[in-house]
Amino acid sequence: MSKSARQQAFDELRNSPDSQRMRREALRKIHQSDYDQDVLDAAYDEIEERYQQRVREIEARYNPQINFFLFLLLFLLLLILCGPLLGSITG
Repeated sequence: MSKSARQQAFDELRNSPDSQRMRREALRKIHQSDYDQDVLDAAYDEIEERYQQRVREIEARYNPQINFFLFLLLFLLLLILCGPLLGSITG
């Protein structure tokens, strides 16, 4: 991913309504927990997991050529593995 595409993806992530909602949820959990470390850790882990998932979604959108090459690779692998089987059935 080029630097400008990556920056655009992270800007989109930072400004997305989901990101803003996650920040509000985190602050609410922190204030409700009276700074209990277990609750803070759980809230941080949940937010980190959502953030990483969103980053993967954005990167996948900006990297469609990778998806195409993975599909092509899997198709060729399937063809190589199933070619002899199809040859023996039709031959």
